[in-house]
Amino acid sequence: MGTRFFYALLFTIVFGCIEPYEFVIKNDAPTLVVEGFITDISYNQSKAYPSDGRYFNVKLSYTSDVTNKRGEAVTGATVQLVSNEEKGWLYNEVSGGEYVLQNEDFAARPGVKYKLLISISDGDTFESEWLGLPEVEEQEMGEISFKELSKEVYEIVAGEKKVRTVEGISLQVDIPKNEGHEPRYYKWHTEPIWEYTVPLRPYVNKTCWIRSNTYLSSYTLQEDYVGGYSNSLFFMETHGNERLFERFSLLVRQYLLSKEDYYFFSELQEQATSGAFFDKPPYNLKTNISSVESNKKVVGYFWIASEQARRWYFDIYDLSYPVNNHLLEECLKPYGPPAMGEIDPCKDCLGYPNGTPSLEKPEWWIR
Repeated sequence: MGTRFFYALLFTIVFGCIEPYEFVIKNDAPTLVVEGFITDISYNQSKAYPSDGRYFNVKLSYTSDVTNKRGEAVTGATVQLVSNEEKGWLYNEVSGGEYVLQNEDFAARPGVKYKLLISISDGDTFESEWLGLPEVEEQEMGEISFKELSKEVYEIVAGEKKVRTVEGISLQVDIPKNEGHEPRYYKWHTEPIWEYTVPLRPYVNKTCWIRSNTYLSSYTLQEDYVGGYSNSLFFMETHGNERLFERFSLLVRQYLLSKEDYYFFSELQEQATSGAFFDKPPYNLKTNISSVESNKKVVGYFWIASEQARRWYFDIYDLSYPVNNHLLEECLKPYGPPAMGEIDPCKDCLGYPNGTPSLEKPEWWIR
């Protein structure tokens, strides 16, 4: 065990990742996959959450029945957002298949319709339906809190499924009362970041801030008619979870969706979490993207939402029970030196294996 950190695999079972899009394609011809969204919060507005800021992006790739997963990135495309007010915004390609709307002030506006236009290098063009923000009464996002609880989780040990009871916390978001009693369609997504300090001296780099696109990456949905209650977003184990040994923070983004968008994500989540690809005959998820001048297949989804967010901080001393930081004892075990080219995470935080480490402390970080 070159890195000495046996816990790198531990949380893969407990906290799985839902792939955003996995469509069943009934032939092996390459099919364009489109992923993208916009909201009523601009890049500059999103920095005030606080956060580093978020641009809107569109991801383009090809898939086929061979893998049923995203494959080759679509490069060299032209991606544009247009409105029914005859305005347009171009996306810039920043990496293979990822196109970013690098406008710090752009945000979707109520009453305006938007359409995504895509031209790929072989001359084919695609477009989304005209879409607008959901027509709902604006309400302030509810408070974030947690409650302690225990639950049973499944683990695979020596090829056998076993059950163990774990202690942890359930993160809650308050849903305000729905005075109009018209349905509200919520989607929550979290962006974690945590502080990691090496346990051994002499150290090379002592403290890093860690981000991850896979930890707590699943989203939560809720169809609400009355409000006035707390809704659980996820469960996070506390014992043995090195992400909580220092300071931990989440940016909780809340989206108000249209009914159509809500049921798209509900179906997507059902397929991803219930094994629907194996339990039911293959079928395609809904798409609101179409080819303009040909019969070429395209799948994916472009959506628009009303967005709010809150930043939440957590410290293990907020718990009613102690949590042991076991990193020092693990680093002192005789696993041997790191493998050639590996960074020792016991002495250099840039070697941390369960996320992307950075020596730069976020300017909004509270400590």
